[in-house]
Amino acid sequence: MKKNIYIVSLLAAACAAGFASCSDDEEYDFPGDPNNRVYTPDQSAAFKMVQTPAGAFGALDARIPAKCNQKASADIKVTLEIDNSLIEAYNEANGTSYQPMPQEALIIENQTMTIPAGAMASADTTRITLVDDQAILQTLDASGGYIIPVRMTTVAGGGSAPANSVKSISYLTMTVTNDAVNHDATIEDAKGTPVADQSGWSLSGNVDTSDGSKLFDGDGKNYTSFESLDPMELIVDMGKVYEFDAIEAKYSYGWGSYSYDYGSLPDGTNIYLSTDGMTWQSVATTEGGGYYGTQYVIFWGYMSARYIKLEIPLQESYWGDPSATFECGYFNVYAK
Repeated sequence: MKKNIYIVSLLAAACAAGFASCSDDEEYDFPGDPNNRVYTPDQSAAFKMVQTPAGAFGALDARIPAKCNQKASADIKVTLEIDNSLIEAYNEANGTSYQPMPQEALIIENQTMTIPAGAMASADTTRITLVDDQAILQTLDASGGYIIPVRMTTVAGGGSAPANSVKSISYLTMTVTNDAVNHDATIEDAKGTPVADQSGWSLSGNVDTSDGSKLFDGDGKNYTSFESLDPMELIVDMGKVYEFDAIEAKYSYGWGSYSYDYGSLPDGTNIYLSTDGMTWQSVATTEGGGYYGTQYVIFWGYMSARYIKLEIPLQESYWGDPSATFECGYFNVYAK
Protein backbone atom coordinates (compact mmCIF):
# COMPACT_ATOMS: atom_id res chain seq x y z
CA MET A 1 0.00 0.00 0.00
CA LYS A 2 2.80 2.47 0.86
CA LYS A 3 4.42 1.71 -2.50
CA ASN A 4 1.22 2.67 -4.37
CA ILE A 5 0.88 5.92 -2.39
CA TYR A 6 4.47 6.84 -3.33
CA ILE A 7 3.84 6.29 -7.06
CA VAL A 8 0.64 8.39 -6.99
CA SER A 9 2.55 11.18 -5.25
CA LEU A 10 5.20 11.18 -8.01
CA LEU A 11 2.51 11.39 -10.71
CA ALA A 12 0.82 14.27 -8.93
CA ALA A 13 4.11 16.15 -8.69
CA ALA A 14 4.78 15.65 -12.41
CA CYS A 15 1.34 16.94 -13.33
CA ALA A 16 1.79 19.97 -11.09
CA ALA A 17 5.08 20.76 -12.81
CA GLY A 18 3.38 20.42 -16.19
CA PHE A 19 0.61 22.85 -15.23
CA ALA A 20 3.21 25.32 -13.93
CA SER A 21 5.10 25.32 -17.26
CA CYS A 22 1.86 25.78 -19.23
CA SER A 23 1.02 28.88 -17.20
CA ASP A 24 4.05 30.82 -18.51
CA ASP A 25 3.18 33.99 -20.50
CA GLU A 26 5.55 33.11 -23.40
CA GLU A 27 4.05 31.30 -26.39
CA TYR A 28 6.11 29.48 -29.01
CA ASP A 29 5.14 28.42 -32.54
CA PHE A 30 7.96 25.87 -32.51
CA PRO A 31 8.88 23.75 -29.45
CA GLY A 32 11.68 25.48 -27.61
CA ASP A 33 11.87 28.39 -30.14
CA PRO A 34 11.64 31.86 -28.54
CA ASN A 35 11.80 33.75 -31.87
CA ASN A 36 8.93 35.51 -33.59
CA ARG A 37 9.01 33.92 -37.04
CA VAL A 38 8.64 36.23 -40.04
CA TYR A 39 7.60 35.30 -43.59
CA THR A 40 6.17 36.70 -46.83
CA PRO A 41 3.08 35.04 -48.36
CA ASP A 42 3.52 33.54 -51.81
CA GLN A 43 2.36 36.26 -54.20
CA SER A 44 3.45 34.51 -57.42
CA ALA A 45 1.56 35.83 -60.44
CA ALA A 46 1.69 35.82 -64.25
CA PHE A 47 1.66 39.00 -66.36
CA LYS A 48 1.59 39.69 -70.11
CA MET A 49 3.14 42.21 -72.47
CA VAL A 50 2.34 42.83 -76.14
CA GLN A 51 4.92 44.38 -78.44
CA THR A 52 3.18 46.38 -81.18
CA PRO A 53 4.16 48.86 -83.88
CA ALA A 54 2.80 51.57 -81.57
CA GLY A 55 4.88 50.49 -78.58
CA ALA A 56 4.88 47.98 -75.72
CA PHE A 57 1.61 47.44 -73.88
CA GLY A 58 1.31 45.53 -70.63
CA ALA A 59 1.43 45.96 -66.89
CA LEU A 60 3.21 44.40 -63.96
CA ASP A 61 2.02 45.33 -60.48
CA ALA A 62 3.01 42.98 -57.66
CA ARG A 63 2.61 43.75 -53.97
CA ILE A 64 4.24 41.53 -51.34
CA PRO A 65 3.60 42.08 -47.60
CA ALA A 66 5.52 40.71 -44.62
CA LYS A 67 3.89 38.84 -41.75
CA CYS A 68 4.90 37.23 -38.46
CA ASN A 69 3.50 34.45 -36.25
CA GLN A 70 3.13 36.55 -33.08
CA LYS A 71 2.49 40.18 -32.30
CA ALA A 72 5.75 42.04 -32.72
CA SER A 73 7.30 43.10 -29.40
CA ALA A 74 9.11 45.89 -31.28
CA ASP A 75 9.36 47.12 -34.86
CA ILE A 76 10.57 44.40 -37.23
CA LYS A 77 12.40 45.32 -40.44
CA VAL A 78 11.98 42.93 -43.40
CA THR A 79 13.95 43.26 -46.64
CA LEU A 80 13.15 41.58 -49.98
CA GLU A 81 15.47 41.19 -52.95
CA ILE A 82 15.33 39.84 -56.50
CA ASP A 83 17.36 36.62 -56.54
CA ASN A 84 18.11 35.55 -60.11
CA SER A 85 20.15 32.59 -58.85
CA LEU A 86 16.80 30.78 -58.42
CA ILE A 87 15.87 30.94 -62.11
CA GLU A 88 17.80 27.92 -63.38
CA ALA A 89 16.25 25.57 -60.82
CA TYR A 90 12.79 27.02 -61.49
CA ASN A 91 13.11 26.44 -65.24
CA GLU A 92 14.31 22.89 -64.74
CA ALA A 93 11.46 22.08 -62.37
CA ASN A 94 8.76 23.64 -64.56
CA GLY A 95 10.03 22.97 -68.08
CA THR A 96 10.23 26.70 -68.85
CA SER A 97 12.89 28.93 -70.36
CA TYR A 98 12.36 32.23 -68.54
CA GLN A 99 15.08 34.86 -68.65
CA PRO A 100 15.88 37.30 -65.82
CA MET A 101 14.02 40.57 -66.15
CA PRO A 102 16.49 43.40 -66.91
CA GLN A 103 16.94 45.47 -63.77
CA GLU A 104 16.47 48.75 -65.64
CA ALA A 105 12.93 47.68 -66.58
CA LEU A 106 11.76 47.48 -62.96
CA ILE A 107 10.80 49.85 -60.19
CA ILE A 108 10.97 48.45 -56.64
CA GLU A 109 9.26 50.43 -53.88
CA ASN A 110 9.45 49.73 -50.13
CA GLN A 111 12.10 47.06 -50.53
CA THR A 112 12.46 47.15 -46.73
CA MET A 113 9.13 46.91 -44.88
CA THR A 114 8.23 47.46 -41.24
CA ILE A 115 6.02 45.30 -39.07
CA PRO A 116 5.09 47.77 -36.29
CA ALA A 117 5.24 46.81 -32.62
CA GLY A 118 2.01 45.08 -31.63
CA ALA A 119 1.17 44.07 -35.23
CA MET A 120 1.48 40.82 -37.14
CA ALA A 121 1.71 42.30 -40.67
CA SER A 122 3.72 45.04 -42.30
CA ALA A 123 2.22 48.50 -42.52
CA ASP A 124 3.59 48.80 -46.07
CA THR A 125 4.21 46.35 -48.90
CA THR A 126 7.03 45.84 -51.34
CA ARG A 127 5.74 46.89 -54.75
CA ILE A 128 7.27 45.88 -58.08
CA THR A 129 6.20 47.58 -61.33
CA LEU A 130 7.55 48.32 -64.81
CA VAL A 131 9.25 51.57 -65.70
CA ASP A 132 7.30 54.07 -67.78
CA ASP A 133 9.91 54.18 -70.52
CA GLN A 134 9.05 52.83 -73.98
CA ALA A 135 12.72 52.86 -75.02
CA ILE A 136 13.36 50.21 -72.35
CA LEU A 137 10.09 48.29 -72.56
CA GLN A 138 10.36 47.81 -76.31
CA THR A 139 13.63 45.92 -75.80
CA LEU A 140 11.81 43.16 -73.88
CA ASP A 141 11.59 40.40 -76.48
CA ALA A 142 12.63 37.12 -74.84
CA SER A 143 10.62 34.40 -76.58
CA GLY A 144 10.51 32.32 -73.40
CA GLY A 145 9.38 35.26 -71.27
CA TYR A 146 10.84 36.77 -68.11
CA ILE A 147 10.80 35.83 -64.44
CA ILE A 148 11.38 37.85 -61.28
CA PRO A 149 12.12 35.69 -58.20
CA VAL A 150 11.50 37.80 -55.08
CA ARG A 151 12.98 36.41 -51.85
CA MET A 152 13.01 37.60 -48.23
CA THR A 153 16.67 38.12 -47.34
CA THR A 154 16.92 39.90 -43.97
CA VAL A 155 14.77 40.15 -40.84
CA ALA A 156 15.73 42.27 -37.83
CA GLY A 157 14.20 43.57 -34.60
CA GLY A 158 11.62 42.43 -32.05
CA GLY A 159 13.22 39.05 -31.39
CA SER A 160 12.40 38.02 -34.96
CA ALA A 161 13.85 35.37 -37.26
CA PRO A 162 12.89 34.00 -40.69
CA ALA A 163 10.21 31.31 -40.50
CA ASN A 164 11.58 27.81 -40.88
CA SER A 165 8.58 26.31 -42.64
CA VAL A 166 7.89 29.06 -45.20
CA LYS A 167 10.11 29.65 -48.22
CA SER A 168 9.06 33.31 -48.55
CA ILE A 169 9.66 33.35 -52.31
CA SER A 170 7.33 34.77 -54.96
CA TYR A 171 7.86 34.13 -58.67
CA LEU A 172 6.56 36.87 -60.98
CA THR A 173 6.48 35.86 -64.65
CA MET A 174 5.85 37.86 -67.81
CA THR A 175 5.24 36.51 -71.30
CA VAL A 176 5.93 38.73 -74.32
CA THR A 177 4.09 38.44 -77.63
CA ASN A 178 4.29 40.45 -80.84
CA ASP A 179 0.92 41.50 -82.20
CA ALA A 180 -0.05 44.44 -84.38
CA VAL A 181 -3.79 43.97 -83.70
CA ASN A 182 -5.66 45.35 -80.70
CA HIS A 183 -8.11 42.48 -80.20
CA ASP A 184 -10.08 44.29 -77.49
CA ALA A 185 -10.66 47.45 -79.50
CA THR A 186 -13.83 48.53 -81.29
CA ILE A 187 -14.02 50.64 -84.44
CA GLU A 188 -14.67 53.68 -82.24
CA ASP A 189 -11.04 53.32 -81.08
CA ALA A 190 -9.70 53.87 -84.59
CA LYS A 191 -8.19 57.32 -85.04
CA GLY A 192 -8.22 57.26 -88.84
CA THR A 193 -11.22 57.73 -91.16
CA PRO A 194 -12.36 55.68 -94.17
CA VAL A 195 -10.78 56.71 -97.46
CA ALA A 196 -13.41 58.72 -99.33
CA ASP A 197 -11.99 58.39 -102.83
CA GLN A 198 -11.14 54.79 -103.74
CA SER A 199 -10.86 55.39 -107.47
CA GLY A 200 -7.84 53.52 -108.79
CA TRP A 201 -8.13 50.75 -106.21
CA SER A 202 -8.02 47.24 -107.69
CA LEU A 203 -8.23 43.60 -106.70
CA SER A 204 -6.16 40.70 -108.02
CA GLY A 205 -5.61 37.12 -106.93
CA ASN A 206 -5.58 33.43 -107.80
CA VAL A 207 -9.29 33.50 -108.73
CA ASP A 208 -11.35 35.49 -111.23
CA THR A 209 -11.47 38.99 -109.73
CA SER A 210 -13.23 40.77 -112.61
CA ASP A 211 -15.96 41.86 -110.16
CA GLY A 212 -13.38 43.28 -107.75
CA SER A 213 -14.42 46.88 -108.40
CA LYS A 214 -17.61 46.23 -106.39
CA LEU A 215 -15.47 46.28 -103.23
CA PHE A 216 -14.48 49.90 -103.78
CA ASP A 217 -17.69 51.66 -104.87
CA GLY A 218 -18.81 52.47 -101.31
CA ASP A 219 -21.97 50.35 -101.56
CA GLY A 220 -21.91 47.31 -99.30
CA LYS A 221 -25.09 45.94 -100.87
CA ASN A 222 -23.41 45.79 -104.25
CA TYR A 223 -21.37 42.79 -103.19
CA THR A 224 -19.76 39.91 -104.99
CA SER A 225 -18.58 36.45 -104.00
CA PHE A 226 -15.27 34.78 -104.74
CA GLU A 227 -14.89 31.05 -104.21
CA SER A 228 -12.12 28.51 -104.70
CA LEU A 229 -11.54 24.83 -103.99
CA ASP A 230 -8.00 25.80 -103.00
CA PRO A 231 -6.84 28.34 -100.41
CA MET A 232 -7.52 31.78 -101.86
CA GLU A 233 -5.09 34.66 -102.20
CA LEU A 234 -6.42 38.16 -102.88
CA ILE A 235 -4.37 41.36 -103.13
CA VAL A 236 -5.85 44.85 -102.75
CA ASP A 237 -3.80 47.54 -104.50
CA MET A 238 -4.73 50.96 -103.06
CA GLY A 239 -2.75 52.82 -105.71
CA LYS A 240 -0.48 54.58 -103.23
CA VAL A 241 0.90 54.16 -99.72
CA TYR A 242 -1.54 54.96 -96.92
CA GLU A 243 -1.04 55.14 -93.18
CA PHE A 244 -4.03 53.50 -91.53
CA ASP A 245 -5.00 51.95 -88.20
CA ALA A 246 -8.00 49.80 -89.21
CA ILE A 247 -9.29 47.65 -92.07
CA GLU A 248 -12.99 47.13 -92.77
CA ALA A 249 -14.35 44.33 -94.99
CA LYS A 250 -18.10 43.69 -95.15
CA TYR A 251 -21.14 43.06 -97.29
CA SER A 252 -24.61 44.42 -96.58
CA TYR A 253 -28.09 43.06 -96.97
CA GLY A 254 -31.41 44.82 -96.54
CA TRP A 255 -34.27 46.65 -98.17
CA GLY A 256 -35.40 50.24 -98.11
CA SER A 257 -33.79 52.07 -95.22
CA TYR A 258 -32.95 48.80 -93.42
CA SER A 259 -29.49 47.35 -93.85
CA TYR A 260 -27.50 44.65 -92.10
CA ASP A 261 -23.73 44.40 -92.26
CA TYR A 262 -21.82 41.13 -92.16
CA GLY A 263 -18.09 40.61 -91.82
CA SER A 264 -16.32 39.35 -94.93
CA LEU A 265 -13.12 37.91 -93.46
CA PRO A 266 -13.46 34.22 -92.50
CA ASP A 267 -11.72 32.96 -89.37
CA GLY A 268 -8.12 32.06 -90.08
CA THR A 269 -7.63 34.70 -92.78
CA ASN A 270 -3.98 35.78 -92.81
CA ILE A 271 -3.40 39.46 -93.55
CA TYR A 272 -0.13 40.81 -94.95
CA LEU A 273 0.96 44.36 -95.78
CA SER A 274 3.48 45.64 -98.32
CA THR A 275 4.61 48.98 -99.65
CA ASP A 276 6.08 47.57 -102.88
CA GLY A 277 4.09 44.38 -103.55
CA MET A 278 7.21 42.26 -103.14
CA THR A 279 8.17 42.31 -99.45
CA TRP A 280 5.32 41.34 -97.13
CA GLN A 281 4.77 41.79 -93.41
CA SER A 282 2.41 39.43 -91.61
CA VAL A 283 0.21 41.55 -89.34
CA ALA A 284 -2.90 39.58 -88.39
CA THR A 285 -4.85 36.33 -88.45
CA THR A 286 -8.59 36.73 -87.97
CA GLU A 287 -10.36 34.73 -85.28
CA GLY A 288 -13.60 34.82 -83.34
CA GLY A 289 -15.66 36.16 -86.24
CA GLY A 290 -18.04 33.22 -86.14
CA TYR A 291 -20.33 32.26 -89.01
CA TYR A 292 -20.45 35.74 -90.56
CA GLY A 293 -16.73 36.46 -90.29
CA THR A 294 -14.73 39.46 -89.14
CA GLN A 295 -15.67 42.99 -90.22
CA TYR A 296 -12.96 45.08 -88.54
CA VAL A 297 -9.24 44.57 -87.96
CA ILE A 298 -7.99 47.33 -85.64
CA PHE A 299 -4.29 47.95 -85.13
CA TRP A 300 -2.52 49.34 -82.09
CA GLY A 301 -1.07 52.13 -84.21
CA TYR A 302 -0.80 53.32 -87.79
CA MET A 303 0.47 50.82 -90.36
CA SER A 304 2.02 51.87 -93.67
CA ALA A 305 1.17 49.99 -96.89
CA ARG A 306 -0.03 50.22 -100.46
CA TYR A 307 -0.91 46.53 -100.81
CA ILE A 308 -3.04 44.34 -98.54
CA LYS A 309 -2.88 40.59 -99.13
CA LEU A 310 -5.57 38.25 -97.80
CA GLU A 311 -4.84 34.53 -97.53
CA ILE A 312 -8.24 32.90 -97.07
CA PRO A 313 -8.21 29.28 -95.84
CA LEU A 314 -10.47 26.41 -96.79
CA GLN A 315 -13.67 26.19 -94.78
CA GLU A 316 -16.33 23.51 -94.73
CA SER A 317 -19.05 24.59 -97.15
CA TYR A 318 -22.82 24.22 -96.76
CA TRP A 319 -22.60 20.95 -98.70
CA GLY A 320 -19.75 19.66 -96.53
CA ASP A 321 -16.99 20.14 -99.10
CA PRO A 322 -14.05 22.40 -98.17
CA SER A 323 -13.76 25.65 -100.10
CA ALA A 324 -12.44 29.17 -99.64
CA THR A 325 -15.09 31.89 -99.87
CA PHE A 326 -14.88 35.68 -99.75
CA GLU A 327 -18.12 37.66 -99.98
CA CYS A 328 -17.52 41.39 -99.92
CA GLY A 329 -19.11 44.61 -101.10
CA TYR A 330 -17.09 47.17 -99.15
CA PHE A 331 -13.37 47.13 -98.44
CA ASN A 332 -11.60 50.16 -96.99
CA VAL A 333 -8.96 51.36 -94.56
CA TYR A 334 -9.14 54.04 -91.83
CA ALA A 335 -6.35 56.36 -92.88
CA LYS A 336 -4.75 59.52 -91.55
